[in-house]
Amino acid sequence: GKSTTSANLQSQYNNLNLVIWNNDAISHMMFSGDYKLLHKPMLRKIKYYFVEQCVINNLNFIVDEPHATIEGRKQIIDIANSKGINEYEIICYDHGEGNQQSLNRRLSNSRGIHEDIWKSAYEKYKIIYKTPEISEGFTEIIRKHH
Repeated sequence: GKSTTSANLQSQYNNLNLVIWNNDAISHMMFSGDYKLLHKPMLRKIKYYFVEQCVINNLNFIVDEPHATIEGRKQIIDIANSKGINEYEIICYDHGEGNQQSLNRRLSNSRGIHEDIWKSAYEKYKIIYKTPEISEGFTEIIRKHH
């Protein structure tokens, strides 16, 4: 999945000061894994600050999140571009809309979240998912569909 891809890239390119934003890890650290929708706006603001600081400090970064919508991806791209740093490559690792295997991974490690909530989130994601396009501002898109 996304987190495995991120960890592999971090190992591969460690000499490039590559840092990862991982919502699961951050929410676990901040809320002992008790992630609730009310935390989402705060995590989003912290994530955008993280991205901004990476750009300002010339760090390579990965935002390890699905970003199913054009609007969600645009926020990250806009922050990177707003700092006037045109040397940035913005690469999208597109894992697609998900599949039964990705749902099963969540169900087997539910972190205390009821199965119905995971299934509902999975179905919603499939509905809102829009395939990333270069025209959004990406330098490259790597498709990792299962």
